[in-house]
Amino acid sequence: MPVAQRMQRLQLLLAEVGRMQPHSRVRAETMFRGRIRSVEFLVAGGLMAADGLAFLISVLVAGLAGSASGESEGGLLAQPHAVAELLICIAAGLAGYVAFNGSYDRRMPLGLECRKIVTGALAGLVLAAASAFLIGLKLPRIPLVGTACLLPLSVMALRRLVRSGLDAAGLWRVPVLVVGDGRWAECAASRLQAQGELGFDVVARVPAPLAGAGLPNWSRLMRQSRARLLVLATSAEAPLPPDLLPGLVRERVPYAVLPQADGLPSVGAHALSLGTDECLLCYRNNLGRPLPRALKLAFDVAAASAALAMAAPVMLAIGAIVGLDGGPVFYAHRRVGARGRVFDCLKFRSMVVDGDAVLQAVLASDPQAADEWARTHKLRRDPRVTWIGRFLRKTSLDELPQLLNVLRLEMSLVGPRPIVSLEIPKYGEDIAYYYETRPGITGLWQVSGRSTTTYDERVRLDSWYVKNWTLGGDLAILMRTIPAVLSGRGAG
Repeated sequence: MPVAQRMQRLQLLLAEVGRMQPHSRVRAETMFRGRIRSVEFLVAGGLMAADGLAFLISVLVAGLAGSASGESEGGLLAQPHAVAELLICIAAGLAGYVAFNGSYDRRMPLGLECRKIVTGALAGLVLAAASAFLIGLKLPRIPLVGTACLLPLSVMALRRLVRSGLDAAGLWRVPVLVVGDGRWAECAASRLQAQGELGFDVVARVPAPLAGAGLPNWSRLMRQSRARLLVLATSAEAPLPPDLLPGLVRERVPYAVLPQADGLPSVGAHALSLGTDECLLCYRNNLGRPLPRALKLAFDVAAASAALAMAAPVMLAIGAIVGLDGGPVFYAHRRVGARGRVFDCLKFRSMVVDGDAVLQAVLASDPQAADEWARTHKLRRDPRVTWIGRFLRKTSLDELPQLLNVLRLEMSLVGPRPIVSLEIPKYGEDIAYYYETRPGITGLWQVSGRSTTTYDERVRLDSWYVKNWTLGGDLAILMRTIPAVLSGRGAG
C-alpha cells in the first residue's frame, strides 16, 4: 500500500475517533481492554489445563512402568503420600519455572518454549530429589525420573492441541498493528505474519509519525484497528521520532520494537540494562562454549542409541528388501563434516547396481532427459532409482543408517544438511558456520521445505541455526521433522 494511501487511512481512523464523545471513548476503551484481558485469560487457562493434563498422563505412564519393573514394591507403594508430595514437587517446579518465564502470558518460538519446559521439568526433578533426601525417602527412580522425562513431550503435544482449538475458536491469533516506513516495515510485517506458531496476524500497517508533527492517540488507534499489539519497525533509513516510545509507555499501549539487525543472532542475544533508558544487546555463541557442545554431544549419543534400538527391526526388514537384487544394502557417499573433515555418509541403497550404465543409456536415447540433466544434474523420473528406493526417499527412511554416523561422532541428529566438496563455494564466507558443528540427519532447512527452497535460503537457514543454537531448538526441530516427513514436503 503506498505511503499516501496509508496516511489517508490513518487520518480517517483518527477522524472517526475524534468525532466520538468523551464518555463514549472512555466506555469503548474500557470494553476493548476488557475483551483483551478475557482473551488472554482464556489462552493462559487453556495452556495451564494442557500442562496439568500432561502431568497426570506422565505420572500415570511412569507409575505403570515402575509397577511393571517391580520397583513400586520397595518405594512407590510403601509411602504413597510421600511419593505424591514428590510428584507435586515436579509439577510445582515445572509450573513455577514456566510461569515465571512468561510461558503463559507471552508468545514464544517453539524452540524457546521447549527449552523452558525441559528446564522446568529438570528443576522439578531436582526439587523432588532434594525433598526426598530431607524426609529420608528412598527415591523411586523409574516413576519420578520417568515423569520428568515424559513431561516435556506430553506438555508440548497437548499444548499443540490446545493451540489448535484456541485458533479454531478465534482466540489464539494476536492482531498486530505495524508502525514504520520503507522496505523494512514491509519486510517486518511479512515476517510477523509468517510466524504461524506465534499467532501474529498483521491487521494494518501505518507510517510512523514525523518528528514534531504530533503523535496520534495510540490507544484509540489500536482499538479502531482491533489490534492487541503495536510493533515498531525501525531501521537506519526510517528512524522513529524520539517522543514516540515515551508516549506509548504513558498510554500503556502494549508494544514491541523490531529493529533491522541483519546478521544479529537473535536467540543468542540478550539485553543488558545500563541502569538508564539504554541497554546493550549482547551475543553469546552457544556452540563455541564447551558445556553446550558437550550437552549437544551427549544428547545426540543417548537419543541416537535409543532410536537405533527402536528402529532396528525396521532397518533389518528394509535391508533384506534392498539386498534382494544382490547388491550392497548400504550406500556410502563422501560428505564434508565439521571442520571440513570428509566422512562416509551412510544411506540405504536406493539405486540399481549398474546405475551409471543405466543413466548413460537414458541420456543417449532421450534428448529431454539429457537437457534436464545438463541444467539441474537431476532427473525428476530417475531410471536408476528402484521401486523400494522411491519409497525410501519419499519417506526419508533411506537416511536411518545415519544414526550410525551419529554414534561415530561424524554427524548430529540436528544440524546443517551434509554437503559435498563441490558445494563449498556456494556457501561463500558462511562456510565457517557450517564447519562449526557436525552436519545433521535433520535440520532447520529440512523442516522448512527441503528441495522446494532455494540454495541461498538453505545457506541462510544453516547459518541461522549455528548462530542461534539451543538444545530446545534441536528438540523443536525434531518434533517438526515427523510431520514434515509424513507429508513428504519438499522430499525428492
